[in-house]
Amino acid sequence: MKRFTKTLVAAMMVVATGAVIMVGCKKEESTQMKNGAAQTEQSVSLDEQEIIDFLTDFKAMKQGAKAEGEAVKPEDARNQWETVFNYCHGFTQSCLSDMRHDTITMPMPKTDAEGNIAYNDLLATYGEIVAAVRETYKAIDMENKTLKFVMMSLGNGTKDGDSDLSIVINTGRDIENAYPYYGYPFEEGECYIWAYRRGHCDGTIISTPTDAAMELENAVSAWDNAHLQIAMPCPNCSTYLVNIHYEKTLYGQQHSDSLLYDNGCFTLDEVMNYCICYEELNKYYNFIMDNSHIIGWPSNPYSVEYYYYLTVNPHRAKGIDCEVTPEQLFRIWYDVDIINATRVIREVPGYPVPIDEENEE
Repeated sequence: MKRFTKTLVAAMMVVATGAVIMVGCKKEESTQMKNGAAQTEQSVSLDEQEIIDFLTDFKAMKQGAKAEGEAVKPEDARNQWETVFNYCHGFTQSCLSDMRHDTITMPMPKTDAEGNIAYNDLLATYGEIVAAVRETYKAIDMENKTLKFVMMSLGNGTKDGDSDLSIVINTGRDIENAYPYYGYPFEEGECYIWAYRRGHCDGTIISTPTDAAMELENAVSAWDNAHLQIAMPCPNCSTYLVNIHYEKTLYGQQHSDSLLYDNGCFTLDEVMNYCICYEELNKYYNFIMDNSHIIGWPSNPYSVEYYYYLTVNPHRAKGIDCEVTPEQLFRIWYDVDIINATRVIREVPGYPVPIDEENEE
């Protein structure tokens, strides 16, 4: 969405903060130094701080310094490598298609008499992991490729008796660069009268009246229903809405074809039979989704003032700049009302009650 509510902005700022750290991580840089240098602000979680500390030591090691840290068990090392790598290089929120899974295997570092890996070996092996994954990833021939995440596991051991490390690289095609993440719901051949429940353009008789505006609403609703935040914090909970309001309205504009606006000086009969087919419908749908939804977010998340519903509204009015004729001429357009609300968890049972049931309030 182009304009966020205060609550949503606050939520997105948290995401943005993480994104800034990720960019710094790509360059393998950190402002945190354990050995007396500047400390980062105490605004990150303890888990994230451990990652930043590790990366600081990793950078120092690459510059020739010997880092001081505790030795760790192989399983703890595996978990740390996996977490740090995905923090630095995993685009976990990207929407990808054509996923592929490449596996590389490398030896684990030696362990001491207690079965632990020295801290400097932990850092050095992380560098080897990054180099090995980078080499494999660069060899993958795929347009718009993106590494989503890696998974690491300990093997049963090598011929020398030492454990090995298996790394599965999950790579896919970034569909944002190929087509919208919400797809194209209208198929070739689909055409509807633009409004007034007139149905298909070919005169096909349908049992339920529909039109292009309604079909656009239905396509958005289908997306919303498929991407609801379903899991509830308690087994018998439901939700209710607060702060329901119109967030904004999208208007069809005369000099843009992103949403229907046709100042074509139509007769009433032409208006009533104006047809919109699948290519235009997909274009309008894309414009509506781009301006009402956020990639990676579920529909109607809990406790966040965010998109809840929208309506596609057809309009007609007497045309402007039309030649004077005995007939009344029209222009037509759509606008889209986007409704925001906050969905709150309701724990008290007994509601909601169907409005047509005679229950005492």
